[in-house]
Amino acid sequence: MGLCCGIPRKKHYDFQDYHETFVFGQVAVHRVIHRSLQQVVKHSSSLAPEREADFWRYVRLTRQFLEVHHKQEDEVIFARSEERAKATLFAEESKEHQALVETLARIEELEHKGGVDSLAEMGTIAQKLVEIMEGDAGHLNREEKILTGEFFREHFAEKEVKQMSKDIHDMISREGMDRGVSLVFMIYHLTDEEKVFFDERMPCIMRRFIFPRFAKRESTHVWGFASNPRWSGGVAVWQSNKTAAVNPEPEKEKGA
Repeated sequence: MGLCCGIPRKKHYDFQDYHETFVFGQVAVHRVIHRSLQQVVKHSSSLAPEREADFWRYVRLTRQFLEVHHKQEDEVIFARSEERAKATLFAEESKEHQALVETLARIEELEHKGGVDSLAEMGTIAQKLVEIMEGDAGHLNREEKILTGEFFREHFAEKEVKQMSKDIHDMISREGMDRGVSLVFMIYHLTDEEKVFFDERMPCIMRRFIFPRFAKRESTHVWGFASNPRWSGGVAVWQSNKTAAVNPEPEKEKGA
């Protein structure tokens, strides 16, 4: 049972153990990365000039989220999994991560450069990344076939997986991404059904009061590029007052 403002309720995502909970979280991160890159492809080809600055801020968040996740995998998840399994499990995936370093550096250059040509190149880069990730033989699916609940249960005690989760979350701010902004980025690229997982685990004070403060660290115009942002009265919030509300063109902020 979970708690909502002190009221017990049955969990929709009631996993067998923390091993499965951890796996669900990592799969959700993969979905967020995939969707955010799809959003970059979508908007880079049809962007109004007045939205360009906000779009590049969105690209920056996409790049940071992807970069942090790959470091979390390389330095913690992959490294500890291979050590514990006594096997090389992620040779191809690690090579793709190394190749991505150059791509991420190029994206950062485009962020600073801006302009029509940069938008076109950014769209092409994002599309290539999407293609690498998609399909049964895609980068994300290959990782998920190995890193299952059964794998973690076989090789790690529950307390070790909890420590792994803590360590990768601690990496977010250390690698230069605002941890609160990272949470908003995650939530705003989840479907309503997927978000229930976090609804059930986040305390009310976080969802109702702290999360909107995190969201204010970026303009609502930036969050408008996400695949599933949520608004209430033009303000970015955890839960919209409308079911599955998506507003790609948020109301203009005061003074904007």
